[in-house]
Amino acid sequence: MKNHKPISSITPPSLTNKSTLPPCIYLFFSIFIFSAFLFSRLLSGANQVCDGASHDCSCAASTICWCCDENGNFGESCGNCVWWAWHEACCNWDRALPWCTNANTWDEQARANGYSVGTDPEVHSIFVVNSGTWGHVGWLTAVFPDGSYDTTEMSCGGPCGILTRHRSAGFADAFIYDPDPEPPCDPSPEVCDGQDNDCDGSVDEDYSPHPCGTGECQRMSTCSGGVESCTPGNPTTEVCDGKDNDCDGAVDEDIPPITCGEGECRRQASCEGGSQNCVPGEPTKEICDGLDNDCDGSIDEDGVCNSVNENIPDEIMEPSNIDAEISNPDITYHDSSTETSSPHLGLESGCGCVISR
Repeated sequence: MKNHKPISSITPPSLTNKSTLPPCIYLFFSIFIFSAFLFSRLLSGANQVCDGASHDCSCAASTICWCCDENGNFGESCGNCVWWAWHEACCNWDRALPWCTNANTWDEQARANGYSVGTDPEVHSIFVVNSGTWGHVGWLTAVFPDGSYDTTEMSCGGPCGILTRHRSAGFADAFIYDPDPEPPCDPSPEVCDGQDNDCDGSVDEDYSPHPCGTGECQRMSTCSGGVESCTPGNPTTEVCDGKDNDCDGAVDEDIPPITCGEGECRRQASCEGGSQNCVPGEPTKEICDGLDNDCDGSIDEDGVCNSVNENIPDEIMEPSNIDAEISNPDITYHDSSTETSSPHLGLESGCGCVISR
């Protein structure tokens, strides 16, 4: 795959016949052309622009590679495979590669500079194709069990911009590996620590919050910036609602009973099952007994205590019981039928019982 033209192939047309120019003029034009070429490399080789888009690198270094357009010209902004591979190494390995030669020499340059080179594809490695005039390099983003892999690439003389490719096993001749790879990830449940615990490429995602506080003060923790925090709510006065309002771990405790109703209808209700329902008793007829029988807030009202019979039991006041014998130690009974003469005027003998004291 076409990469870029070697520097030695750039020869200004006007300088092909050296004999037509004086030596000083030739030297002047040579210096001018070479300076312009270096300046164009600096402008086109900034690590952020090669395909018309912005690509910031974490290693914050300006690339020593150049861009070329689809016609193979230097200093343009279409794309170049070596530019992209250099850029991705800068961004992902956090280091600037000390070379940017033709793509088909990258594996040799890597070995010469102490980089590990092998034949097995790895994610975040650079593949190297040595065939062709210029060779080809690209960046691996995924590797599959059959040995194939996904890549991002640029090319000079082909479609512009960043290309996403799926390459089959055996496509590349060599792979340049990350000189400082992260240790293998041992998956574990994701926690709030700013780390990729479950090895899925994301940090603190699917975080499971934890509770703090008791009762109605309970809150759930949050994760921000790898730090877990949780602030309980504020307690309130305990009420009868089946909840731990004062956040002491007990529900509806220390709730005083409530009262309802007047007089003999007065009742009390405790808190049970989160509710406190008080039902007054039923009022009765007011009687003279010093109580508020009809539950209206008054005692023995409406003249109930002015009747002589008020406190006499009803069974005594029944007419059938009026002549009932009354037991009294101070009363003696006489049978008038045995008297020869009646000491009580107005009573005939034989009239029955009389009472004397």
